[in-house]
Order: sequence, then structure tokens, then C-alpha cells
Amino acid sequence: MSVFRDTGIPFEAKEKPFIYPDHPEWGVTYWDWTLIPIKGSDGIVHGLVYSLVDVTHDVHARQEIEQLRADAESRAAELESVFSNLADGLAIFNDSGEVLLANKSARIILGAPDDVPLETLSRQYRLCMLDGKPLSVEEYSSRRALRGEALRDERFLLVSPWKEIVVSESASPIYDSSSRIIGATVIFRDQTERVAFEAQKQQILEREHRIAEVLQKALVPDTSYTIPGCEIAVRYEVALKEAEVGGDFYDVFDLGNRKIGILIGDVAGKGLAAAIQVAAARHSFRSYAYIESAPEQVMTLVNNAICRDPQQGFSMLTAFFAILDLDQGVMDYANAGHEVPVLRRADGTLEELDLEGIALGVIEGYDYRASQVILKPGDFVVMVTDGIIEARPDSKHLFGLEGMVSFLSKKVSQSADELAEGLLAAAKKHAGGALSDDAALMVFGLENEKSA
Repeated sequence: MSVFRDTGIPFEAKEKPFIYPDHPEWGVTYWDWTLIPIKGSDGIVHGLVYSLVDVTHDVHARQEIEQLRADAESRAAELESVFSNLADGLAIFNDSGEVLLANKSARIILGAPDDVPLETLSRQYRLCMLDGKPLSVEEYSSRRALRGEALRDERFLLVSPWKEIVVSESASPIYDSSSRIIGATVIFRDQTERVAFEAQKQQILEREHRIAEVLQKALVPDTSYTIPGCEIAVRYEVALKEAEVGGDFYDVFDLGNRKIGILIGDVAGKGLAAAIQVAAARHSFRSYAYIESAPEQVMTLVNNAICRDPQQGFSMLTAFFAILDLDQGVMDYANAGHEVPVLRRADGTLEELDLEGIALGVIEGYDYRASQVILKPGDFVVMVTDGIIEARPDSKHLFGLEGMVSFLSKKVSQSADELAEGLLAAAKKHAGGALSDDAALMVFGLENEKSA
């Protein structure tokens, strides 16, 4: 202290570690502290202002974020390495037959320069039979896969502005949860040297199958769940007017200790890009839910991850996430701007589980709140996306939360499956027979002992 008093120079220390001698079990704490001399008019130091600020929580939070980011970057690097190091060319097409993704090997095999735009690749070559007979565009592997075919090791003569080679192609359709084809994967290899290919044929086919299978599973959500002690029903309806897949998503997963995570949400946008974001969002919730036991903390971590990684091109998304204790019937939940779920008690009374919270990906550092409700056998929680709420025959008469409440108030002593089917039918009937937007709904509750 005398040094600072004599010199009159302020001193500041950031995140200085400290261990309480009487409580070593508390571990290392971190403090910001400052010493500021107080000088009189004569320039002499007459006193010191000493300040301490506990920043342990901030340090721990930053360390955790840094670790999570490092883990995420490591996984991203591994995935990028797998695709970039594939000897085979890999291309993913949207439902219009345009290339969305092509790895480096694809460009090398085609001979396409790096400055050729990705979206034009599908128009830069033509395919022929091995005898030179031209194929129509509708006979191309990508087009056949978009019509539902799965191709394995079909050989063609590929003619591009850069080279003429023999290729073998395998292709598979990519389905959404309603078995609608939303894209296709095509894997191809330069087969000009056929002898080398024939020796490795079986190995290539197995690898191609695994890649196509992994891609498809990543984009298609589950439509049925079996969790002992819990009655669950899910419906997913794709709008009939659109050929694109929507961004609705949902999930139910085991967290151990007789607890389950329950999720429903909606990504802004449509198409294959929205489907990819759906897969990423679902896996983010799963990952953080295994780390944090409180739904509001899970929601906060997912939001921060999305806000801090704009390179992934995430759109804004809404979500409702709950953790249900199957033994105690306690359900803790948090809401990020999603449609309000409704709790229908066994006696027919209804409760709206309204809880404030902004959509994910809008404000970094936003602190979500949680609420809690006790479920008993015969109670059901009904969660929907905006495709149900916004079902309408015209621009004015929405089905709305009011229509959902009206339906549920008339339906007592029904199973989760009956409620889900009935609510979807009621929304479609209100809309004149077909929904104008994709819709998902989930009904769940504790299983009755008699039906268990």
C-alpha cells in the first residue's frame, strides 16, 4: 500500500486468482481490483480507494464458451476434412436439379476451374451412354434420383468443356419426414481406368451407401417415439401448395435419471437449406441438454451459439423446450418466441403455458426464463407450430390459439394419438381441407398406470 501512496500511481489487476484459506473447497475465485490514490491540492496522496469486483462467474463462463467453441470448431474441421479428402466426387442437388454443394474432388474429376460458379456446374456437362448415344437431361442420375430412384454404379461418358471421361455414378433421393423428395445426392468417380475400379467396386458401393444414408438421416426428423412412462403423439403435415420442405422441427430424447427433453420449433425459411438448419438446431439442443439440467440455460447456450456463428447462415428460429421428470411429473420449460403450448388437464380444464422469451439468433447474451408445471396421469401438453395456428380459409379468419383451445375444451378422456389426429383434422377443416403452410404438432403426457 505504501508504494502506491508514495508514488501516487494508480494500480489495476484483472482476473486475479484467489483461494479462500478457510474454504479451499470453493476452488479458485477471480477478482478485478484497483488502487486509486486520492491527492490533495498540494499533490500529496492523502488516501487510497480500494475496490474489489468478483468476476469468477464471468471467467468460468468465458472458459466454458471457449471450450465449447473449440469443440465445435474441431467437429467442423473434422467434417470438412472428411468431405474435402474424399477421392470420390460428391454433389448435392436441390429439388430443381441445381447443385447446392460440390466437394473439391468433384471439380477435379470434372476438370472445372475454381472460378466456375457452383450453381452452373449442372449445366456445364452432358452425359452419354458408353457407346456415345446422348442422354436427355431427364435421364441424368440426379434427375432420376429426384423421381425416387436409387442408382448404384451406373457408368456414363461425361463430356465437359474441360475433359471427356468415363464416370460411374451412384445417386440417392433425400426425403423429408413426409416422404417428399427434397433433393438428391450423387457420388461419382473417374472410371477411365476401369481395371482399377473393378478391384475396388464393393468397397466403393458400401461407402457410397453409408454417405447417402447419413445425409438422409440428418435431414429427416423422427415421426414416432417410444418412451416408457410417457404417452407421445406427433403429426407433421407438409403444405400441399408448396414443393419445398419447411423448417418445422421437434424432438424427444432421454436425458437419464427418468428425465426426457421435449422440443418443438420453427426455422424461418423453406427448402433444403431450412432442413439443414433444422438438423443443426435439433442436435444443438440435444448437445447442450446433456450439459445443462435447466431448460432456460439450454436455451441461452443455443441462442449464444447461433448468434456467435453467423458464418453458418442461421435464420431466426423459435423453439419451446421442456424437461419432464417422469417419476415426479415435474415439467420445467422455456420458450424462445414460439407458439404458446396448452396444458389440458384430465378433468378438461385448460392452461396456457405462456412464457416470454425472444426468438433464437436475435440477441446474444439474452437470458431466458423458465417456468414449471406439475403433470398427472391423464394430463396432456399440446405443442404446435405456426402452421396450425395460422391455418385459415382466407387472410382474416385464422384458426389461432382460440381454435386450438376450443377444440381441446371439447375433447376429454382421449389418448395423445387421438388428440393429435383430431387437432390436425380440425385445423385442416378450418382451412378448407388443406393447410397453406407446413405444420407440426406434438401431444404428450404421463402414461396412465392402467395403460402402462
